[in-house]
Formats: sequence, C-alpha cells, structure tokens
Amino acid sequence: MQPERRQKTHDIVFYDIVTRVREYSNHLIEFERTPRQRIAQMAKHEHGSMDSSSQEKTFDNFMNWVKWTSIVIIGVLVFMAIFAR
Repeated sequence: MQPERRQKTHDIVFYDIVTRVREYSNHLIEFERTPRQRIAQMAKHEHGSMDSSSQEKTFDNFMNWVKWTSIVIIGVLVFMAIFAR
C-alpha cells in the first residue's frame, strides 16, 4: 500500500471510530435523561385526553369471552352432575 493511501484508510477508520464513540456517548446521555423526561412528560398529561376506544373494545371482548366460557364450564359441570353416575 502506498503511504498516502494508507493514511487515508487510517483517517477513515479513525473517523468511523470517533463517530461511533460520539453516537454511543449521545445514547448514554439520552439514557440518563430518560427518567427526567418521563417525569416531565407525566406532569404534562391531561386526564381524559387519550383515546381509549381500542382498550374499551378489547376489555368488552375479554369480558364477553369470560362470560361465555363461564357459562360453558357451568353447563359442563351440570351435565356431569346429572349424567355421571
């Protein structure tokens, strides 16, 4: 390899290493700030401002499933109590 080309290659590698270290240090800084940001974000939350229609629909479907599962289980138990002798 020629000396000039070798120097360019070393510069590129060095630049890549420095860039990665900077990105990692920025990540660490953001990681340290995250709890404070979460607290600040929670303080700005207004009760009732979130759209909860999907959660309500999911809960309704879950309760419907629980109801029908309970009915089927009770029906099986009654059937077993009457005919299992």
